Amino acid sequence: MNDLKNALQTYKANTIEANRAQLKSLLTDEIIKRYFYSEGLYEYYTANNTEITKAVSILNNPKKYASILR
Repeated sequence: MNDLKNALQTYKANTIEANRAQLKSLLTDEIIKRYFYSEGLYEYYTANNTEITKAVSILNNPKKYASILR
């Protein structure tokens, strides 16, 4: 019985460690939504999400934007 508990604890610890970045991101999103609602989450994403910051930089660069539309 102890072997099974130890194996499960090891498995859980390894799984958490392997998915640490994703778990941190999900927890951050949930905390922001809970305390700052959707508006706070949008502000956080606008400042910290790489896809959104890249999109904003493209939209602010008319030449780059036009080259993508062609």
